[in-house]
Amino acid sequence: MDIIIKGYLDRFVEEFGLDGKEMDINFEKMCYYAILSNELNNLDDNDIDDISVGKNKGIDGICFSIDGKIVTNKSEIEELRVAQKNFEMSLCFIQAKTSSKFSDSEIGNFSDTVIDFLSENPKYDLTSKAKEYHDIYLEILKLLTFLKSFNCKLYYCSTGVWNNGTSCSKTIDIKKGIIRKMEKFKNGQIEIFPIDKEKLRKLYDKANQPLNTDFLFSKKMTLATVSDVEESHIGVLPFSEFRKIIIDSDTDKLKPLFSDNVRDFLGIDEKVNDNISKTITEKQFSLFQILNNGITIIAEENKGRGDRFILSNYQIVNGCQTSNVLYLNRHIEGIDSLLIPIICLCTCPHLSAIVNYSSSDKLQYLHMVVSSA
Repeated sequence: MDIIIKGYLDRFVEEFGLDGKEMDINFEKMCYYAILSNELNNLDDNDIDDISVGKNKGIDGICFSIDGKIVTNKSEIEELRVAQKNFEMSLCFIQAKTSSKFSDSEIGNFSDTVIDFLSENPKYDLTSKAKEYHDIYLEILKLLTFLKSFNCKLYYCSTGVWNNGTSCSKTIDIKKGIIRKMEKFKNGQIEIFPIDKEKLRKLYDKANQPLNTDFLFSKKMTLATVSDVEESHIGVLPFSEFRKIIIDSDTDKLKPLFSDNVRDFLGIDEKVNDNISKTITEKQFSLFQILNNGITIIAEENKGRGDRFILSNYQIVNGCQTSNVLYLNRHIEGIDSLLIPIICLCTCPHLSAIVNYSSSDKLQYLHMVVSSA
């Protein structure tokens, strides 16, 4: 392990209060954190321990997620049947090695163990935690009809440098083909990602960066001064600018913007969301700003001037449903001209307190700001 990766690992161990003597286990956890912080909409510190499956052959960690939210037990899968909505499901496998090179045999062993896990009756022994996750997997297969998509992603991590020209690449292509032929995954991605030391550093850095965005907010008015709010604005924003707030330009995924449970998004088939979606798909864009309740953004700071907003450490505290529906319809022709009602509050010193308000207190606070205009 080189001095730079060791520095990253030392920081991770210190920030998470881990035992510095367990280097291999800590490296595994750092890989879970770096990868899944970018894969999921929200990753709790406790989730990292749930991902580990112990000393299981070929696999260090397993993670299921529904619409970007981690799943750890079968009861959560039952929500698919009860809700009868279309969900996006992802299944991630992680293998982390501190060795400074990529091993063709190790990648093959990792992939073969995953392929065995994906069978209904695995031949390899599973740890108790891996067995729990296999039971979840079998429940998902029974409810595949309720899934909009089911993705399978394998991450093999090493402290070495990845080279596409080696036999490791060919092994990955072969193993991907085998998984695809199993026909267990629906409308989804099947990928095997080699994560080398440079990629791991980039993922870790991104996981630790506060959310920032840069957009133009020209159709607005300034609201009156309110306690704990340095500046506040209300207006309408075209989707061409709003997409910069909610979508990660690198991954085309929703940013982790919602302070409440991400599954507060009720799905595109829910009545209100269905109506929002129809307004968009039927291209009744002029009605949207009249019918929609709008989006409320709280930011720690606005470094911009005039119409240019440069928000740092921001969240959406009201508008989860609207944001998700807009995201799902982001490719509709002409949607960039659609106008969205926006309230933007910059609350520098007290952002965390406001974000942690209960839903009712949050709404009361927002009503106070708007009524003070």
